Amino acid sequence: MANGEGFPTQYDQIGYVHPPQMNERVAEDLVTILYGMEVTSITPLVSYSDKNYYVTVKDVNNNPNVETLWPHGYTLKITNSIDSQTNHTAAEHLFQGLLADHGIPCPRPVLNTHGDDQSMETIYTPTSQQEGWVSNAEDNRDRMYGRHVVRLLTYIPGKTLNSVPHTAHLFHSAGKMMGNVHKILKESNFEHPAYEDYQTMWNMTSVPKLADLLHVLSTPDDNKLIQDIIEQFQKQVVTNYEKMRKGIIHGDF
Repeated sequence: MANGEGFPTQYDQIGYVHPPQMNERVAEDLVTILYGMEVTSITPLVSYSDKNYYVTVKDVNNNPNVETLWPHGYTLKITNSIDSQTNHTAAEHLFQGLLADHGIPCPRPVLNTHGDDQSMETIYTPTSQQEGWVSNAEDNRDRMYGRHVVRLLTYIPGKTLNSVPHTAHLFHSAGKMMGNVHKILKESNFEHPAYEDYQTMWNMTSVPKLADLLHVLSTPDDNKLIQDIIEQFQKQVVTNYEKMRKGIIHGDF
């Protein structure tokens, strides 16, 4: 299903944003054409509403804006078409730069062959696993497509939290790092218009909206538990919004 602008319908009945419809061949073409790099391996990464790929490339490239290749590979990130319509990625890049300047390991955007740290691209849904990036709109006007922000970011190597032993030292160091992030944000007075009006189901202010989604819980005890939490949030938090300091949090963390 598509709306009048040709975008795939992104939100389903529980507010889920569908990721870009594409395959690894399309992803490889995006790296080659937009960034002038020849891909040696490409692996899908776990993602929620975007499409993410871990990419390694050959030592030589045709990108005049890349003097030295990042030794750990790259993350190709294709943003869902809903978030692609905002300037959230520009804010994210400033945020990443701020953290990197303060010694926090953080992915950094790579400039494409045009010297931009992101680009808006039309991506048609492939008709097969072998079909790559089709960029000629005149020949594909009847096909499903989306408009997506495409970026290449330096990859930070490491292990995910669920794949290592959970120790007190690990949680202490993780909490210390996140505390440092908040300290940097506060002391630098970091702000960006994109964060002021950015709305998502993951915002804390969206908690009351979860009442409309309780039907997805099949266990009565779980349903009541969440309902009670929402009611307490309404009574104790919503009524005191004006007294609370508003700020940016790392939702995934």
